[in-house]
Amino acid sequence: MQANHPWYWRITECQQGPDYYFLATFAPQDSPQLAALVQRYLPQRFVRNEANTAAIQYLDDSTYRKLQALQQGEDVRIWFSATIEVLGPELSICHRLGGGQDYAEASLIRALAQAPELTLCQWRVSYGGDGYAGGNVAQGDSPDSLLAYLNGLGSS
Repeated sequence: MQANHPWYWRITECQQGPDYYFLATFAPQDSPQLAALVQRYLPQRFVRNEANTAAIQYLDDSTYRKLQALQQGEDVRIWFSATIEVLGPELSICHRLGGGQDYAEASLIRALAQAPELTLCQWRVSYGGDGYAGGNVAQGDSPDSLLAYLNGLGSS
């Protein structure tokens, strides 16, 4: 049975932050499949940020609109944001200041963990931020450990 926990459930349970991070490493040869599957299972509220050329980056739609406004010279503040990035075999998801809400990335993470064409090598859920102490609340090295965490079965 699958629980409906956001991927950062343990961070909020421990009252840590302010920023939330999900990091996963897949086998190096899986890079093209990882990029394709992230695009396939991308949550609805994310938009590709074509300005980022170092990584494939998706931003929550609100942050994307604010960045566009900043580029037009508007005085806009971005406090909360959510990003999904793929850089080779690395996947990172970040919520700045907690992201402000749940963007449903747990379904993306679950799909990637269960994808037969990907080999998950390690994953972790962390917190911290500029000037804040950070730490890990969960980590593992298998799809089973990640799925158990997403189902609320401990902090590994």
